Amino acid sequence: MADNLAGTDQTECFSFHDNAQPMKNKVVLITQADFWNRSYGLAARVFELVRFLAPRFDLSIALLGNLTEKDLQRVREMCLDFNLYLLGESVPVQLSPQAQRLLENFRRYFNESSPPATYIVVKTENSFMLEGIPANGRKMLDTNDLISARTKSMQQHNAPAHFPLTEGEELEIFRRYDSVICIQPVEYAWVCARLGAEKTILAQHPVTAKRTILRKTVASIGIVASRWHANVDGLNWFVERVWPHFQGRNLTLDVYGMVCQELPMRGIPGMQMHGFMEYIDACYAHIDIAINPVRYGAGLKIKSVEAMAWGLPLVASVQGASGLEELAGQAFLLARDESEFIVAIESLLQSTELRRSMGRKACSHVAEHLSAECCFGELAKYIAS
Repeated sequence: MADNLAGTDQTECFSFHDNAQPMKNKVVLITQADFWNRSYGLAARVFELVRFLAPRFDLSIALLGNLTEKDLQRVREMCLDFNLYLLGESVPVQLSPQAQRLLENFRRYFNESSPPATYIVVKTENSFMLEGIPANGRKMLDTNDLISARTKSMQQHNAPAHFPLTEGEELEIFRRYDSVICIQPVEYAWVCARLGAEKTILAQHPVTAKRTILRKTVASIGIVASRWHANVDGLNWFVERVWPHFQGRNLTLDVYGMVCQELPMRGIPGMQMHGFMEYIDACYAHIDIAINPVRYGAGLKIKSVEAMAWGLPLVASVQGASGLEELAGQAFLLARDESEFIVAIESLLQSTELRRSMGRKACSHVAEHLSAECCFGELAKYIAS
């Protein structure tokens, strides 16, 4: 695998291609996610897209951002074939001067003289990049979540929405694309009813079933989470309302991930904040009962799916179970409020068999329904058509 550098003073292109490449359909993935580190949901999502698309198509990634040398090494370690174009700093504001510069940089590589390709914009917020896609390109959007649903949920909890949209505004954006990808069944049904099945694709998030060893004694209740403010809010709520019930036992509340940097509490009895872990497997291998107490948001909570993939018994809030509702009571326990959280965790602490049953069903669901082929198979057919 070679890493050849070419470009201008503002943009760079790294090629991670073997020398001999058969003719394949061209795909351009447009994202700001630092997918190589997988430390938060969107990065994990894009990582899986790259891992699936790269062997099957002629893949290019237009990154709304830059790389450090360490980042570049992590990308090399993926050992996949694709071109990586660095377009400059990522921006959250769609009509800013920085956004216009990103479009200009994008057009240096992708323009009317480019071969036909399928362009996949990751996240609705990045739809300003539509202006740069050549006329001969097919335009796809991987929504990641429904912003209008997220906006409503956040407003109910007085949380700041950095990119609020109404349903009508979001649908207007969707109609500018040839097809729209949804990450979970409920959101897929909503979009499909409004755009039609021919323009809507369900592509859930793939995870690999790993199944951890069930320990007879529970020592750790844990969560792996990013610094997203909904995770901070949910953990603050859990520590204040639920965790006091379990303090004083031989239990630790283990918190992993960048969320630790945003949590104000320190010195909470039994609570251990481990911070960012480069390899997520070590986190889940230590946890006995997983929690997801997030109170607002939309889309699919990838941390819930990852815990299920490890065969961990999971207790999730209504929002933490978003996209997995039909599995409640079978592959995880649903908790609508603090009392249900306490009862659910207590029941898992008291019953090894319940933990085993929940973990087994969770892992089986992942193995049967959330493989990469199951999740991205329809997407691949669409691109190849």
